[in-house]
Amino acid sequence: MSSQISPRILRASALVLSAVILAGCSSDSASTSAADTESMPPVTTTETAGATTEPTPVVAASTEDAQSADPQSLQPGQAGYVEPSASPVALDQTATSGDATVAITSLEAIEVSGDAIVPGEIGGAALQVNLSVTAGAQDVDLSGALATLTYGGDATPAAPLRAAEGTELPSSVAAGQTATGSFRFSVPADARDRVTVTVTIEPGQPAVVFQGSAS
Repeated sequence: MSSQISPRILRASALVLSAVILAGCSSDSASTSAADTESMPPVTTTETAGATTEPTPVVAASTEDAQSADPQSLQPGQAGYVEPSASPVALDQTATSGDATVAITSLEAIEVSGDAIVPGEIGGAALQVNLSVTAGAQDVDLSGALATLTYGGDATPAAPLRAAEGTELPSSVAAGQTATGSFRFSVPADARDRVTVTVTIEPGQPAVVFQGSAS
């Protein structure tokens, strides 16, 4: 009697065989994918230096720096301040500062010695600058009045000396009136061919400048 295989058994065998084949294929695919992944070099990103460089901000100069660069904009007492001055005139001419008219009435060659010398001063040959200040329509404050003198081609500053007693400028001059006063400076007798006298009547007002020979 020949044995016959049940169709049910055949179908079951076919299903088992198919499952084995599919499992083998899946295993091969997974192995291949893992191998491919391991063999692929890592991907790195490189940022280009300076690619996103921010623009350098421009810092505006401060008001104080701007003023320092322009001495004319500074105020008295600030570093770098330069007293404004008018154009020079001859020693025998008059000059105006604000509401005051200034003149050198005379330049006297003197010798300073003895009791006329105070500690720190140098005696000897000197010049005494005698001034007149005439006020205009208003009183003029002379409490801050100041004179300086330079001599020679290199404009050497002359050392100031104490004025003779009773010859100082008063603290003010009334409108329409004239006040007089004097300033003394140590100036070598052989260096008076060119002198410059600068007179400041009131701080903030242009100084007046006198130039010429005092020989």
